[in-house]
Amino acid sequence: MEYFKVNQVVYSRSFGEGIVTKDTDGDTYPIKVSFKAGNIGSYTIDGRYFAADSIDLYQSPPQFKDNVPLEQLFEEGELVWVREHSAHVWEVRYYKNKTESGHECYTQQRKEGRTSQWYQCRKFNDNPLT
Repeated sequence: MEYFKVNQVVYSRSFGEGIVTKDTDGDTYPIKVSFKAGNIGSYTIDGRYFAADSIDLYQSPPQFKDNVPLEQLFEEGELVWVREHSAHVWEVRYYKNKTESGHECYTQQRKEGRTSQWYQCRKFNDNPLT
């Protein structure tokens, strides 16, 4: 079975875009790739940099999502678990926003009114009590 051919444009999670320069039959790493960044890599016939690892070489650009800081995963009005820095008790509150000193959530179990700062905040489905 053939996945790559000489002169084919390929993409690596590690090295970016490259071009297949050689295909050597019988070798453990027969696919040779020259990358735009100047790196040269050798791959298994199905695109593994190390035979025991996952695939790193692709026929089309892999789709990546940027990592998002955890604080940005909460939305205003979302039901969350919160607790103070030294407290062992988790409480359920509605999220308001992230501040320099912690997570700001409504003090009552409503989406309005006074707010308070909390040291830790978790998604409601991420139950800290189990």
